[in-house]
Amino acid sequence: MKALSKSTAFKKTTCMGSRSVILGLLMLLAFIPLARAGHFVVGSENINYYPHYKFVSNQTDKGYVWAVMHAFAKDSGHSFEYKAFPIKRLHRESLEGRIDFSYPDNPSWQSKERDQTGKIFSDSFITSYGNTMVLATRKSKGLTDFETVAVPHGFTSVMYAELVAKNRIQLLEVPDALTALKLVLMERVDGADVEYNVANYLLHQQGLKGVLIHDMSLPSDPVTFHLSTRKHPIIIKQLNQFLSSNTALLKDLKVAYQLIEPN
Repeated sequence: MKALSKSTAFKKTTCMGSRSVILGLLMLLAFIPLARAGHFVVGSENINYYPHYKFVSNQTDKGYVWAVMHAFAKDSGHSFEYKAFPIKRLHRESLEGRIDFSYPDNPSWQSKERDQTGKIFSDSFITSYGNTMVLATRKSKGLTDFETVAVPHGFTSVMYAELVAKNRIQLLEVPDALTALKLVLMERVDGADVEYNVANYLLHQQGLKGVLIHDMSLPSDPVTFHLSTRKHPIIIKQLNQFLSSNTALLKDLKVAYQLIEPN
């Protein structure tokens, strides 16, 4: 499909406007007094999950969580280095103590590869919008003639687990979120298990915003994103205080990054 000229113009205007807002918010943080400093390594997945996060990029702006942590760094005096790993290696780096923090994480994410024993979790940064993206032409059809779902590599499709166990739905693991969305566009699968904000950003980048939609008649899985550690409970306590004291900043950053949370 070809991108519409209006979409391209909107894309440039929206991106420029959002970046200006983000830069303005971050400039204000320069006036927050610094506290006693420590240097820490935050491990994350080596995937493009923008606007939530994108630590595989060399660009300064690495997404919403980076902006929040940048603000926390200014407030606390700490500095944070971000390293991206394949998902299984990220879990190993955390378990063996080679990184200080992991993001995103959630207490309910327990698996053979992800041992949550001994972890301390921050308060929520955001609630992700786990959903199914489908062609606009099949809106509100629910599970009728719905048989296959594309899932990015390394992700567990919690919302379809029961249907998969009953052989009602077949999951197709693909390299990344963009591939999952493209398979829906080509009608190779019926839907893509890709977070709503990530899907919209990727489609926007391809000039295809609005071609795929969130079908509210299909299963969804809202989940909160947290920072976790096995080593630094005091930093988590400081971070939680920062998050609770700066709700207005968090709201502004969500608007700037065009992040929508489920109701």
